[in-house]
Formats: sequence, C-alpha cells, structure tokens
Amino acid sequence: MSKKRLVVKPSAVAVWLCFALFEPSVYTALLFGVMALHECGHLLALRLCGVRETQMVISGFGAEIRYHTAVKSVWGRIFIALGGILMNLLLGTVMLYWYRLPLCLFTSVASFVLAFLNLLPVRGLDGARALEECLIYFADYGTAYAVMRWSSVMGLLLLGLLSAFVLMESGFNFSLLLFTLYLSLSIFR
Repeated sequence: MSKKRLVVKPSAVAVWLCFALFEPSVYTALLFGVMALHECGHLLALRLCGVRETQMVISGFGAEIRYHTAVKSVWGRIFIALGGILMNLLLGTVMLYWYRLPLCLFTSVASFVLAFLNLLPVRGLDGARALEECLIYFADYGTAYAVMRWSSVMGLLLLGLLSAFVLMESGFNFSLLLFTLYLSLSIFR
C-alpha cells in the first residue's frame, strides 16, 4: 500500500473550486461535511472489522477507501459497505432532534438523501457493494453478475427520472443529473 493515507485527485479540487466560486455558502460546507462523515462511517466499520491500514482516494464525485487486509466474513464486508449509510442515518436522526434550526434541518435532510442515494443498487454505490456480497454468498457468480447488471440499469433509470424531476422543479440544479451521468459512464465504460 502507498504511504499516503489520503490522496486528493485534481477532479476533486476542481469540484471544490466550482462550489466555492458558484455556491459559496454554509450549506455547501455542511454538504461536504456530511459526505466526509459518510466516509468516516466506512473507516469506522473497517476499524471495527480489524482493518488498520487504509488509503482514501477522493475524486470529483466521491471517495474510495483502499485496503489490503482481507475481511474474511461476508457480514463484515457488508457492514463495511453499509458503514457510510449507517453513519448518515445516525447523523440525520441526531440532527432531526434540532429540526427547528435551519442548519440542523439541512444537515439532517442531506444525510438522509445521501443515505438513500448510496442505498441504490447501482455499481459504484454502497448499496450495490452490499447486494453483491449477499448475491455472491447465496448464489453463483454468473447469477450475481446478471442481477447486479440489471439492478444497476434499473437504479440508473430511477436516478435519471429523479434527476429530471429535480432539474424541472428547480430550473437550475444539474448536480444529480451530473452524478447520474458520471455513474453511467463509470459503469458502462
């Protein structure tokens, strides 16, 4: 494993600069904080499963945590895949307690939305990683591959429809549409 524990790709810096220039607000900072805590959820799950050496690679549309220690338990691998979602659900629930404060309500909603998006069974998202582990455990690889391909296409279709709805309702919010296109390109390249 590389000595660097954190690698930030130029695409991540470009996205951060775009947000800083075009949407400089406390809400943008909170959104990045929610995403950072999501990744911390994965790191915590890895630690709880005995993995000590990790490397986080941050790119324009997400992060990848690399580790070389094998997690032998399928349930441990599922827990790691769902660690970020669990962190988002915990954060969203805690922040919901102070829902009358706009920043807390925003943080809660952002946490729940990020958890929902990551639960989608689309390759590249946490829900797909957890589903794939289950399928490989309970079925043969060919069946698992076919189900994952089908679930990714259906999940992207759902995400595309949601993106179109958000764009039509807001009149300007392209972020979910760009995320959907990024996922589509990363899956089918």
